[in-house]
Amino acid sequence: MSSYLELVPRDILEYIAFLVVSTPETLFRPPQELLNLLLTSSTLYYSLCTSSAPHLYARIFRSTFDLGQNGIYSTENRLTDSELTSDFVSRHGLLRRVRRRDFSNKMMFEDLCVAMRIIIESAGVNEAHLRSAGFSDFIFTYARRCLNKQQLACTRTNLDCETSLVLWLLALTWSRDDVSEITPELREHFLSLLRPFVLGVSRFVVKSVSLNVPANHNFQDVRESKLFVRNRLSHSPKADCDMSIPSATSAAIILYFALQEASAIKVTPRLLFGRIIDQRDGREGPTMEDYCRMTNYQTPLFGDDCPAPETAKPKLSNSIRHDPQFFNPKLPGSNAYCYLPDIITGLWEGVYMVSCAHMDKEAPFSPSVPDFICKKSMQCSLALFFYFGTPDSDILVPRSIGDEVSQWTAMPRDFSTELDCLTVSGRKTPYEKFVSSASGKCQVFRNYSQALDCLVIGQTAQDHDRAWGGFNFAGRLKRNGTIVMKREPKNSSDASLGTWIFEGNVRYGSVFAGKWRSNIRRSASGINGLFSLGKTVTPSQDEG
Repeated sequence: MSSYLELVPRDILEYIAFLVVSTPETLFRPPQELLNLLLTSSTLYYSLCTSSAPHLYARIFRSTFDLGQNGIYSTENRLTDSELTSDFVSRHGLLRRVRRRDFSNKMMFEDLCVAMRIIIESAGVNEAHLRSAGFSDFIFTYARRCLNKQQLACTRTNLDCETSLVLWLLALTWSRDDVSEITPELREHFLSLLRPFVLGVSRFVVKSVSLNVPANHNFQDVRESKLFVRNRLSHSPKADCDMSIPSATSAAIILYFALQEASAIKVTPRLLFGRIIDQRDGREGPTMEDYCRMTNYQTPLFGDDCPAPETAKPKLSNSIRHDPQFFNPKLPGSNAYCYLPDIITGLWEGVYMVSCAHMDKEAPFSPSVPDFICKKSMQCSLALFFYFGTPDSDILVPRSIGDEVSQWTAMPRDFSTELDCLTVSGRKTPYEKFVSSASGKCQVFRNYSQALDCLVIGQTAQDHDRAWGGFNFAGRLKRNGTIVMKREPKNSSDASLGTWIFEGNVRYGSVFAGKWRSNIRRSASGINGLFSLGKTVTPSQDEG
């Protein structure tokens, strides 16, 4: 017996199908009701299948997923109904895999690429889809499998494309609640899996890799500079948009700090509540309040701002918080000089950890060896200075800062920023201080994408100087977003600490994370470790 729905006009039938999957009750569930409708009869199936009614599925896609400002749905890329339908199918294929906890290799890498695009283009709804399916638990389980496989390799190896992608997916979806739900035993096990990559053990190398993803591609031998995920929805030039995945070093460091911070650190009861002066050298030291502030620091996680399925969208679209280099490095806005100055400028506070392994040692890695011997407070208030270059200003750039930061002969103490004029060893330079347009103090508009160089100058605030010691910073912001800085003590009495090199990246506008080493040359013997800093909002910024 045929269904009465076969007699319904097609436009009304399509509207019924749209309503079936677009209600608040079904928004974050598998489109099972739509499938049941299609299976009512062969006539309905051929009337409502994806090949016959792509406009229907494109409409459903627009009402149930975000069309983010980034990636293939940017204003420069107008996709057809068929392309949106293909994406709708691939997204629900991913969600089906996640719900079933299907870790089979077939199409896994392609599904992970779909997941990354969902996150990158999300304004809140996309991430709610992932949360409703239990994506964070799924990707954590799969990350353990990938890292286990990496550590089983007995030869020197690069972190493969899939593992890099998995670490970023975990870093961009994990929340503090997700971390707290992990058992201490599982937490320690995952830390031991991450440790070789964040500490730089000789046979574990984390590199960015480059990849265009055509069908049936072999990913094993790709060793380029970046990982590119080619949109596979269609062969239309409009949909030919690359998505870039940076080196997983930042992701691994963020995950490492998040896991370590889940374990409470006890503050020694010997500390005083008030600050006193050490009679031996006349210096002040940390108080109970200073230690509590350090131990309470938590690395900002992107997933903490992701909404639950039952909540409304966040106030600020999450898609605009990602580094533009995640989407398409060919876009003009991907230049770090365009989007990072406002984020970097200001006060950053957090911690750094000291590794127990020396950089020149290549002893076999053992999970039982303590990973870090101590954690200490870190702070830096940063300002940026840009050089645009003119025919008569090239000779004004000191040679002492012309090479890589590690090769500079100038030390942080040689830089002065009085009256917003940058001088090096008393010599005036043509570098101009960055002034945010949002501050209302910017008198001349500058196109920072045209700048030839950018220096990062900073120092610790007085409260940090009294508690933990004062430090000066000087370095460079590269166009790819990497920040490299030298750090040296302000006081000559601390000169024995030496000059350290800090190198890292600002991720999703909230966390500045990376590695540090105590020697200028990477190959030299010395101590090293990791650092994590969060942006501190000052009263003036809060009012603005």
